[in-house]
Amino acid sequence: MEGDAANTARSVSSRLNNFNDISCLPSSLPGGVADLVLVRRLHRSVMKLAVFGFLCLLSIAATGAVYGWLESTVNMIEGLGLLFAPGATTVVFAPFLLLFIVLGLAVFVATPMLATAIAAAFGGLLLRSLALRVSRSFVRSFVFVAIFCHIAFIVLATRHNAPFLLGRPREHPKTPDYALACLAGANAALNSLVAALIIRRLTTKAKPPLWP
Repeated sequence: MEGDAANTARSVSSRLNNFNDISCLPSSLPGGVADLVLVRRLHRSVMKLAVFGFLCLLSIAATGAVYGWLESTVNMIEGLGLLFAPGATTVVFAPFLLLFIVLGLAVFVATPMLATAIAAAFGGLLLRSLALRVSRSFVRSFVFVAIFCHIAFIVLATRHNAPFLLGRPREHPKTPDYALACLAGANAALNSLVAALIIRRLTTKAKPPLWP
């Protein structure tokens, strides 16, 4: 009896792993068991979406927290040409300005990446404990959604001068808002991809559950 039950459970788990259609559930399962299987599948899908949704929101929050660094860095880049203008005597300060530009870009890139990487490590362990795996197609979809959300967020927040964009300089860059939003989106693509790869690596070795 125990052997037959284990074989049935493995068969159901195999079908659920190979197909996403609910109609693939074995018709021979009792109604209560089939309902339990569907509920557990739904719970696992919700957990996966919750983890990746949290990562996206965390990345947006971290981007807003260091957005002032991006604008300040762009201001310095725009003013870099003035140091090399004909007759300018401030060219000696160019190396120091370049260092501040590199520092500003490093802070803007590294802060969201570090935050999402740490959260991804914990999220990956959570999904691994639930024996959930992350496919490559899911990673691609997550990155594209994260890029869109970051660009839309930055465009709307800058147009309304939202207070949660911290550290913005009084003199805003001449660069259009949508260009800065695209820079934020590119940074989001990078840190979202890193976070997703961390989770994927942690969940790759997860063993499929005996019962879904």
